Amino acid sequence: MTTNSAIGTQPDIIAATHELLASWRGQLGVLLELQRVLPAGQLPDEVPVNVARARREIADVKARLRGWGETVDDQPADAETADPQEIEHTLRLRAIYRRNLAQLSAQRAQFPEREVPLHVTNGIAEASAQLERIESQLRAWGVPFEA
Repeated sequence: MTTNSAIGTQPDIIAATHELLASWRGQLGVLLELQRVLPAGQLPDEVPVNVARARREIADVKARLRGWGETVDDQPADAETADPQEIEHTLRLRAIYRRNLAQLSAQRAQFPEREVPLHVTNGIAEASAQLERIESQLRAWGVPFEA
């Protein structure tokens, strides 16, 4: 372990920062294991959001250590995927569009096929298109969800 002269007198800080990195990696491991073993429908939205948060923190801690001249290994699970707030927002949007689609589908069921109001038909098409876009983005980020 090499140290920069600016913090050469602070080995405790460096050691604590290495411990912080190990702690974040441990948390990330637990979260990834939850994603692996739980069915997507039972996985709370907080899990993929916290996966992204842990990866962001790992990247920040590694950058800090490297800035001090420390050698830090990169692990495959460390790779950042997306901003945690973006994931959280996108999951909330998905829930909203799913609710809207369910309500519109219930409204459509109240009418004979040829008498469904145009705004219901258009609303279903719009909600379906938005859901497809949102789910495509979630897949690109590697966020598990129930189809």
